[in-house]
Amino acid sequence: PEILQVGGTCNPSAKHLPSALAIFKKVHPDTKVTFLTGLKAEIEKLLEACKIDIAVIQSPSKSPGLVMEPFAVDNLIFFSHPRHPLANKKSLDLLDLSGTPVIIRAGRGTTEKFIEKLKSRGIAVNVTLRCVSPDAVKAAVRREMGIGILFHNLVEDELKRKEFKTLKVSTPISTVGNSFIVYKRNQPLSPAATEFLAVLRSMKDRLATPTKITEAAEQRQRTA
Repeated sequence: PEILQVGGTCNPSAKHLPSALAIFKKVHPDTKVTFLTGLKAEIEKLLEACKIDIAVIQSPSKSPGLVMEPFAVDNLIFFSHPRHPLANKKSLDLLDLSGTPVIIRAGRGTTEKFIEKLKSRGIAVNVTLRCVSPDAVKAAVRREMGIGILFHNLVEDELKRKEFKTLKVSTPISTVGNSFIVYKRNQPLSPAATEFLAVLRSMKDRLATPTKITEAAEQRQRTA
């Protein structure tokens, strides 16, 4: 059977890549798939060493040996357990953010840049827990340890099931993250990798614009 070796950084690996692989496997059930998750530098090294065929990473690659295609754009959001004291507020003010424990992903990625942007606006964020994975952030929020910050796509299923609520900030600061498809520049893709690239490209149109929560949806969340 053919072999497809896929890699991804943490955020794409949590949602987009499993969806893409599910689509791929429906058409190619006999293809043996390896799926690895790691830091961006680790994924780039695996690509350059031909140990994976194709990957999706959360921020741009600076490696000249890799081809990079835009894939998805998403917003960072604040979210909470429905029982959290702030869950039914129309918007969070500066005092809320400075006095409430906040849970984020660890690392120097988009979330940390978002925190720095808030600080530059005079908004002190009380980060009390940094987690390795999005699932760990969600687990901490489920245990009502604080409010979380993640990309919308990583919590949209829980939001639809009303397990979490989106929290608006009175001083809107939009922070988006971009993810990219990457593969080796001078290495022809295998037939399986070519097919998987086509799947990823077919997903791009609906993922290329940051998700916007409508006023109606926000009202439903507040009254749920």
